Amino acid sequence: RLLEGREDAGLWNSNSGWDSISHSTGRCGSACFLRANPCYAGSIRSGGAVVNYGNMSFGKTMNASCPLPYRGALLVSCSISGITVDMTAGRCLRSCPGGAYFDRSFEVNYPSSYHGDLASGACPRGAQGNITMRCVDGEARYAFGRCGFNCAPGSMRSGSGIVQYTEMDHQTEQTLLCPAGWTGAPRVRCDDSSVTLIGGRCDKHCVAGAYPVQVGSTLGYVPHASILHNTSVVIPCPADQFSGSVMLGCLDGQVSMNHSFGTCHRHCPPGQISSVGSPDDFASARRNVSHSTLLHETEKVLECNPGFYTYPQDMLYVVGDVDGFIYKIPFQELARDMSYGVALNEYKTVLSLAIYSEVLYVVDSEDYMLYSMPLAQVEPTSFWGEPISTTITCLSVAIDEGVMYVVGKPDGKVYKQSLTGMRESTPWTLLSSDAKNISGVAVYNDTIYAIEWTEKRVYMNDGVDPFASWTGPISGPFNLQLSSIAVAYGYVYITAATNMYKQAIDDLNDTSAWLGPLSNEQRLRSMSIQVVDTSSAVGVWNPGFVGTLRVRCDDGVAGLLEGECRMHCAAGAVISKNVVLYYGNMSHGSNVTLVCPPTHTGELVTTCDDGRTRYEGLCGINCQGMTVYTNGAVVSIPAMPHSNDGLTFYNYSCPNTFYGNISARCFEGEVRWFGYCSKSCSAGRFERASAFIDYPGLGHLQTYTGLCVAKYPLLSYTGSVTFECVDGRVESQGGCYSDCTEGTLNNNGVNINYPRIVSGEIGVTVCEPNEMYGTVAIKCERGFPV
Repeated sequence: RLLEGREDAGLWNSNSGWDSISHSTGRCGSACFLRANPCYAGSIRSGGAVVNYGNMSFGKTMNASCPLPYRGALLVSCSISGITVDMTAGRCLRSCPGGAYFDRSFEVNYPSSYHGDLASGACPRGAQGNITMRCVDGEARYAFGRCGFNCAPGSMRSGSGIVQYTEMDHQTEQTLLCPAGWTGAPRVRCDDSSVTLIGGRCDKHCVAGAYPVQVGSTLGYVPHASILHNTSVVIPCPADQFSGSVMLGCLDGQVSMNHSFGTCHRHCPPGQISSVGSPDDFASARRNVSHSTLLHETEKVLECNPGFYTYPQDMLYVVGDVDGFIYKIPFQELARDMSYGVALNEYKTVLSLAIYSEVLYVVDSEDYMLYSMPLAQVEPTSFWGEPISTTITCLSVAIDEGVMYVVGKPDGKVYKQSLTGMRESTPWTLLSSDAKNISGVAVYNDTIYAIEWTEKRVYMNDGVDPFASWTGPISGPFNLQLSSIAVAYGYVYITAATNMYKQAIDDLNDTSAWLGPLSNEQRLRSMSIQVVDTSSAVGVWNPGFVGTLRVRCDDGVAGLLEGECRMHCAAGAVISKNVVLYYGNMSHGSNVTLVCPPTHTGELVTTCDDGRTRYEGLCGINCQGMTVYTNGAVVSIPAMPHSNDGLTFYNYSCPNTFYGNISARCFEGEVRWFGYCSKSCSAGRFERASAFIDYPGLGHLQTYTGLCVAKYPLLSYTGSVTFECVDGRVESQGGCYSDCTEGTLNNNGVNINYPRIVSGEIGVTVCEPNEMYGTVAIKCERGFPV
């Protein structure tokens, strides 16, 4: 009845109060069912709190809220056992009473709070800040906050920059500005008089400068403007050394290169390209052709080195760098392995020197004054006397066409004065006044060449305008210090780092390199070249080369693409069979025909082939006259020229009593002959039986045919004989045959009279008609009728 009229009355049959009914007999009775009673309102304790709940039907669940000052709720269920609480689903949590928290030496009071709430207490007087506590089921726990003092103004490092901050309260924050040249917005916090960086930083921009680029052994610098932090710029490589572009990036003031973008490719510095000759090339060094700076990935055609003259009378005077003494050698003997010998003078140490008209002029290395002495008087202990000029101290001296040029000390300017008018107190004429620090000077063809000490380069000036600026630089950069300069035969010579180098005037430019070193036996301080008067001196031709070289620069390496330098030939001689024939200077590929002297016959076609001469032909020795004896004959052969032709002979007739000739030729002074002098035959008589033939005198192989003649009138002969003269001996062919004279021949008992019958012929005789009839043929065989 409790459930009648209630909305959950239907649950009685559907909800089991305990377990499920597995089977039934089908009969009604209370034992067959579990009872499902509802639960009535009441209360339950949780954590010291009394929690009220209302009526619940069997199997229902409800949340019962905890009363204040508790927080939370209980999950209450109505079950077979009555009211049950799910302890895992919730409980009543206690509030926290007020109290005190000790932050180091500070005591901070905080108020009461419910579970889960925050309660803050102000720090005591003299300190700044708050302490915040969190209530956890009746226990107040420290959450955050700190008592501390305020922060005074100051500065601190942020990234790579220094930032300034103003006075700050404890536990407050500031966002600061980075200094000029930096970027960023660092944030700082004050905690108990200490300022700390809590976020952001200052990164420095990159100032303008030059970034070093090392490509192989070449070091260059890429100039750049200022670069903002964390940005990149593309900048071309320095054009005087490289081609291409690089990407430079800035990161906190440091410039770096992005290698994945690209790099600089080296130009080829001034140098030499080798045109290699044969393995035994005697002029391999001079085949090297100098080139100026070649741009990367460019090609250039170079002309091979031309020839030049040197003169044995030219002398090279040098000053030793260690002792300051003067030495000399023939200029054409300048080589890396040569020796300068002994010092010419040890009385004075020298800074610079010049030679003119057999007089030696020097600059003393101690007082920087000019002195002079005839070359013929220069000996190791010769005394130099007084200075030739007291109006100037100088660093370098040079002389050209009777005019002396000096570099003044300490102003580094060039002055000049005529040697003919020079007196001890004569003033000097200023030639240059611009701000070049000149340390050495030379004059050639009215042009002044000078060394700029600071730049280590050569400048020039035509010397006409005393205040004209120097032209140049006319030489490339050199990593060695230049100390002296001289000019001769179209070349500029310098001493640098105590050695000698050179470069052709025509090849000088602001990128040209010096060739050398030319000598390495002695450390040099200065040098001067004494050049003879070439109008009367006999020079030695140093043959040059013909051809061109096509070269290409690839990333700092100059390579030969094609071409070769073929050497001309200096004047010389060729020898053929001990005959020396001289020829003049010859160009490569040309030839000259050299005629042999009168004692010989022939010519030599001499060809110049890459510095070496070769020839075709022969100088054959002519032959003197001689006598040939053959078969008793004496044949005179006159003098004849040599002949290379084995088919050409001269014929010489045998003497009158002989027949034939002698054929002769001359080869290498030897007469080679063949032939025979055959003897003639005298007239004579050929006799056979009673016949004869007279034959005349016959030459060799000459013939004569004669008819037979009877010795006696009553005899008759027929026939002929041919006579031939063979080397003085007469040979005959043929014969004399006797004819048959008139007579009687018996034929068949009859005597037949026949007339004269020529030998070998047949005669017909008629029988005598009185006795016989008919004819008889009679043949005469060598005088007998048959």
